[in-house]
Amino acid sequence: MKPLQRAADHFQRGQYDQVELVCAEILATRPDDTRAWQMRGLAALHLRKFEDAATFLKEAASRQARPETLINLAVALLALERLPDAINILQHTLELAPENAGAHLTLAACYMQEQRYQDAEDVLEKVLTFKPGWPKALDMQARVVLKRNDNERAWNLALAALAGDPSLSASHRVLGDIAMNRMNFDLAADHYRLSLRNNPNDPETQGNYALLLTRRGDYAEALTWYKRAAEGSPQDAALRHGLGDVLLIQGHLAEGWTQHGWRHLRKEESKALVDQPLLLELPNGVSGIAVLDQGVGDQIMIASIIPDLARQFTNLEVQCDPRLHSLLRRSFPDVRFSSFILNSVPGAAATAGSFGVGDSGRWLRSRFEDFPHHAGYLKPDAGRQTMLRQRYTEKSRGPVVGISWATRKVKLAPHKSLPLATWGPLLSRPGVTFVNLQYDSDPAEVAEAAHRFGARIVSDPTVDASGDLDAFAAQVASMDLVITTSNAAAHFAGALNVPTWVFVPEGMGGIWHWFLEREDSPWYPSVRLFRQTKRGDWQDVVDRASSAFLTFVEQWTDLNP
Repeated sequence: MKPLQRAADHFQRGQYDQVELVCAEILATRPDDTRAWQMRGLAALHLRKFEDAATFLKEAASRQARPETLINLAVALLALERLPDAINILQHTLELAPENAGAHLTLAACYMQEQRYQDAEDVLEKVLTFKPGWPKALDMQARVVLKRNDNERAWNLALAALAGDPSLSASHRVLGDIAMNRMNFDLAADHYRLSLRNNPNDPETQGNYALLLTRRGDYAEALTWYKRAAEGSPQDAALRHGLGDVLLIQGHLAEGWTQHGWRHLRKEESKALVDQPLLLELPNGVSGIAVLDQGVGDQIMIASIIPDLARQFTNLEVQCDPRLHSLLRRSFPDVRFSSFILNSVPGAAATAGSFGVGDSGRWLRSRFEDFPHHAGYLKPDAGRQTMLRQRYTEKSRGPVVGISWATRKVKLAPHKSLPLATWGPLLSRPGVTFVNLQYDSDPAEVAEAAHRFGARIVSDPTVDASGDLDAFAAQVASMDLVITTSNAAAHFAGALNVPTWVFVPEGMGGIWHWFLEREDSPWYPSVRLFRQTKRGDWQDVVDRASSAFLTFVEQWTDLNP
C-alpha cells in the first residue's frame, strides 16, 4: 500500500497520530507533496495542535491554494485567536469561490469571536440565500443571536437547526442556556446532556452544564463537570473561577482558593489588580499592595484576613471601595487604605508586588482551623452607635432587631431575596422594634408590612445604607439581633460581632462562603445560618426562624427586665 493511502486509511479510522507519522515520513523524501502537507495539517487540527496545523496547512496552501485547504488553515488560525489573518484568508477564499458555504460559516465564526455579531449575522444570512435551511448555518445563527440577547429568536433558530440535523450539539447548548435562564432546569439539563452526547468533549457545554448543576445544588456532580471542562480549556478564566467556587462551597479550601483567583482574568470583572508583579507566595518583611475586590459584602468578609497579612508585611497598602475607607482605617489603624487604582500606583517601585486579599486565603485560610474565633474586627463609630441606639429605644423597651430582606442589581438577586410580606411570623412578634437595614428599600413595601403585621419598623433617613457605610456600620452595631438574607448586611453584622441570623438559599443563589450544611459560619462566630431544606422554599426557613425568635425575645426580656 502506498504511503499516502496508508495515511488516508489511518485518517478514516481517526488514528491522527499515525497520520502525522506517515506524512512526516513522506515529506522527509518528498517535501513538495501537497497532499501530505494537507493531510498532516488536518491530522494536527484534529489533535488540537493548532500551531502545527497552521504551519502544515500554510505549506499546503502555498503549493495549491484550494478553498478547503484555505478554510482549514483559517480554522487553525481562529483556534489560535489570530483572527485578522484568518479573516483575510477567508475573504480571499470567497473571492475564489463566492458561494463556498464552509468559508462563509468559518468567516461568521471569526466575526463572532471578535464580537462583531452583526457582521456574523450578515454572512450567515447571505449563505442561507444560496443554501436555504442549511442546519449548520442556522446552528451558528442561533449562537450569534443568543449573544445579542434575543433569546426568543435564538430558541426558534436552534429548533430549526435541530429539525434539519438533530446531532448539532451547539444548538442543544443554546436551548440549554435559554432554558437555564428561564429557570427551567430540567429542560436545560436534557438539552445539555443531548449536546454532550453528540460532542462529549466540548468545554463550553461541560462548563454550562456544571453551572446548571451548581444552581440546582448538585455540587458533587458539578465539580466533576467543571474539572472536565477545565482540562479541555485550561486557560478559560470563567471555568476556573466556577471550579473554584464549587471547590470552596464543598470545603476544599486549599485547591478552591487557587482556582478562585482566576476571577481576576474574567473579562466582565470591573476591578483588576494594580499594575504590579503578582505575588504568588506569601512574602515576609516586604512592602505590598493588596486589593479588596468584588462587592462590598465580600470586601467586608475578606477584610478579616487583613490582621494576618499586616503581620507579614513591613508596609501594607489595601485598595478598596472608597465608601469603606473611614470604617477600615478605624478598624485597622496600622494599614494604609486607598481607592482602587488600576494602572498607576504611587511609589510602586518600592513594593514587592500585589495580590487580591481574597486570594490570600490560599496562604492563610487553607483549613477551617485557620479561621480565627474573633469578637468582631470592625470598629464602628462609637458615638454614632450610641446615638442611634438611643433613638431606636426611646419609644420601646423591647429588643432592637435589624432586618434586611433583598439583594439588588445582580442576576441571583431574586433567589437571595425574601419579600417582606412573607416575614409575618417574625414581624408580628409584639414588643420588638424592627429597624430597616435594607438599602434601596421600597417605603410602600415597608409601610404595608408594618400595617399588615402590626409591627414597629423604623426606617432611619439619617443613615444611607449604600452610600455612607460608616454610618451603616454604626447602625448595625446598635442592634440586639440582625435577621437578614444573604447580602451585605449579613457581612457587616458578622464582622461587628452582632448576633445575626442569615437566610441561606439552596442551590440557585447559594454563595460559596456559607459553605454547605453547617449552621454556623467560620467567618463570623456571631452568625447563625437558617438554610432552605428545599430549593426555592422559604416557608420552612421563616417558620424555624420564627420559633427561634420567640425564644430570643423571651431570653432578652428575662435579661433586660
